[in-house]
Amino acid sequence: MRLLLLGPSELRSDSGDSVPLGGARRRAVLAALALNLNRVVPVERLLDLVWDEAPPPSAKAALQGHVATLRSCFDDTITLVTKAPGYALMADRTQVDVHHMQDLVAASQEASDEEGIRLLDSALGLWRGPTLEDCESESLRGGAGTRLEQTRLHAVELLGERLLRTGRGKLAVARLAEAVEENPLRESLVRLLMLCHQQEGRQSEALHLYHATRELLKADLGVVPGPQLQAVFTDLLGRMPPGPERRPPTVVPLQPTGPESPRSGPAPRTPSAPVRVHPAQLPRTPAGFIGREDEFRSVERALAPDSAGLALVVGQAGVGKTSLALRWAHAHAGDYPDGQLFADLHGFDGSTPVDPSLVISGFLSALGVPQHSIPEDPAAAQALYRSMLAQRRLLILLDDARESAQVRPLLTAGGGSSTIVTSRLRLDGLLALDGAALVPVGLLDEEDGLALLRAALGNDRIAREPEAASELIRLCSGLPLALRITSARLSAHPRWSLRSVADELGDEQQRLAALSIEDADITAALALSVRALDEEAQAVFAALSVVPGSDFTAHAIAAACRIPLATSRRALGVLASAHLIEERSVGRYSCHDLVHLFSREYAAEGRGDRLRGLLDFYVHTAYAASRIYDPSGRPCCDLPEWCERPEAVPRLDDRRAVLHWYATESGNLCAAIEAATRAGEADRAWRLTVLVWPLLTWQSHRNWIPVVTHGLRAARAARDPRAETRVANLLGWATVEAGRAEDAIPLLERSRELAVGTGDDCDLAQALINLGLAHAACGTYENAVAVYEEAARVSEDIRDYGTAALALHHMARLYLEQDLPDRALIHAERARLMPGARGLMEVLLCDVQGVALCRTGDPWAALQLLEEGLVAARTEKFVAGEMSVLEHLAEVLERLGLRAEAEEKRHAAERLRGRIEEGAQDPL
Repeated sequence: MRLLLLGPSELRSDSGDSVPLGGARRRAVLAALALNLNRVVPVERLLDLVWDEAPPPSAKAALQGHVATLRSCFDDTITLVTKAPGYALMADRTQVDVHHMQDLVAASQEASDEEGIRLLDSALGLWRGPTLEDCESESLRGGAGTRLEQTRLHAVELLGERLLRTGRGKLAVARLAEAVEENPLRESLVRLLMLCHQQEGRQSEALHLYHATRELLKADLGVVPGPQLQAVFTDLLGRMPPGPERRPPTVVPLQPTGPESPRSGPAPRTPSAPVRVHPAQLPRTPAGFIGREDEFRSVERALAPDSAGLALVVGQAGVGKTSLALRWAHAHAGDYPDGQLFADLHGFDGSTPVDPSLVISGFLSALGVPQHSIPEDPAAAQALYRSMLAQRRLLILLDDARESAQVRPLLTAGGGSSTIVTSRLRLDGLLALDGAALVPVGLLDEEDGLALLRAALGNDRIAREPEAASELIRLCSGLPLALRITSARLSAHPRWSLRSVADELGDEQQRLAALSIEDADITAALALSVRALDEEAQAVFAALSVVPGSDFTAHAIAAACRIPLATSRRALGVLASAHLIEERSVGRYSCHDLVHLFSREYAAEGRGDRLRGLLDFYVHTAYAASRIYDPSGRPCCDLPEWCERPEAVPRLDDRRAVLHWYATESGNLCAAIEAATRAGEADRAWRLTVLVWPLLTWQSHRNWIPVVTHGLRAARAARDPRAETRVANLLGWATVEAGRAEDAIPLLERSRELAVGTGDDCDLAQALINLGLAHAACGTYENAVAVYEEAARVSEDIRDYGTAALALHHMARLYLEQDLPDRALIHAERARLMPGARGLMEVLLCDVQGVALCRTGDPWAALQLLEEGLVAARTEKFVAGEMSVLEHLAEVLERLGLRAEAEEKRHAAERLRGRIEEGAQDPL
């Protein structure tokens, strides 16, 4: 017997005959149960679903009648059982087309192309019409019906991709065309249909489809086609003979995200269209999750299609709020086809709660918005965030919120997305003003507590001492974290009896009080757990007390403890198995906020020495990273003998690896600078500040002023004028990048003054270059030219030709911006004659001189120079520089009348722009 919902509701016998079901209301009851196959659906939930949240007084009796009638319709392969607090439909998933379809689609993604095509074709063949077509419940049609329709469209796309890849795109055209007709703004479908037309040789139909879609997007949404659709259009144009259809696509220009040179600020930024991505940010679901069926159902009701879409999960520390939210989120991830976002708001971990504007910036980046296109104004970023979510169905998990005001800017305004917030506090503001549904998470009862112990220790061990097991649950007050710690100790010592541990807990009256409901402080249980660890694991646990950021690696802990890397990894594994820390992603660990606080109390002695070891690790690794990033530049600080070199540092082979390390460790580096300053480690703090300059130039859109200000405070505390001039110079540049050029000028003047006092002309030249950037940003061009010229002269005097060339490059660019190409050419030619004009600098100078030559009437010379720059850019793997040179080559070729060649260069530049967008915003 089979139950069909992908179309009109129908129950078919094994012989293929349709079994009469009765009226629309009964079909709605059957649909609600079938959609939750093999799961209990509470009576109240059924009433809400079937009667659209307005059940009449007679609804419960009517429901019982419908259930009784449905039972008589089934054979022995499908059963409808009564189980508190409701009913459950039990059957094999293949007997219900909805679940069979989902399983086929999931299996196809792991299969070969041929098998995947067969599975997807079978899945799509299960549809007989609109899902739940004859269901009277609007709640079911709008909720499950919408989600299943998205699954169908995803299956159509997967099938289209497989058929295209195997050269059979023609077979996908009919399904894709039907799907595009129903969803004309879904660009992924349009793209696949265009590719199928192209594979058939029907370019004109593909172009017509693109233009029609572009007009619809502009009229309905006010946007242009995304980069992937534009890329197909560009490729089509490249294959077409000359004619009226060869029109360039409408694109939003994108500037490189990295620095223009190793020691300068990045190029001006212009917004670009975000790439459509599907983030999957949920951390792993913690192991050992037990019970919580009622809370599960509460979250499900809170996020039902007809609700406000906001669940507020509250409870004390260690009770399992995040575990519950993650387990629910992973179980329902398929209901949100556009992905999942996750943010730890750090409301109660002892650090400053996360500003919601930083979370929005991270979410926008995860949704495909390039780093440089994220608005610096918080209100503008929030508006962009809500606009993007209005077109998507995402699940958003905001963990450890401190107050309603921290959460509210992150909430969606409709659009089908849902949000789960966890907090130790009941956030009344969210309840009263935002329609949040409260989901309280309490302590485990004895049944669930025993289930947790059985899962950790085995049934036999619990059966031998049932009374002691019950006493352990009572002594731990049913707090999951306390129970897991206790069971971990017992697992590590299989000869210990449960009674001996229960007696131990019972003897420590003060520590038992810490496990009570009233306090929710589990310091005593943590102390017992740490005491049970071996010496290496205890030493590593002590190192958690100096971790400044939200996560850490085995390398960092090894340096703090001064132990081998292998030992650090093994000990972290022991701590993870005891649930004192968790591995949130491969090789990166974090710990519960209370565990972190307890580690500070546990490891007060020797904390300063561990902090110095950790800071030295960051200083040495950042030093190595900066030298790989800019091998020709002067080191921005020295490494004194007292700065201890760690035994192991991460492997950094090239600039790409360096940027990945900087990005991954960004939060920890900033926190380490602040921690070092507060701890009085001024010499380490200012060095670490100047060593993160590649991160600052790469992610210049961020507000780096607070971080570098800590470094400047440390430099002044160190009473080292060389340190102060370098940090003040970096802070001045960051202030210019933050749009506060006028505020930057006093800092940079101070940096220049200090450099003159120390007699360090290299520092002086760097300060002058950034001072020139500040004057140019303020519009005082004469002052900018004057300091650029002084920077070039000072650099030439000390034979620092790379810095001299950089100053002249900035001057040439300034003259080009003022439409003075003759003057720009003079300075560009002078810069290129310097010995230091090599590597990335050679690319930048060829580019600016080529533009100047073209605009002064010598395009052929410009062409030759830009082609040299193109070779240099490709040799250096300088992608942003290559893109700029290609764009200017297109300009020159256009002037020479070589339109086909110009179009080719323009398309090549656009492809590189796409690479920069789709990658990690890597400037290289």
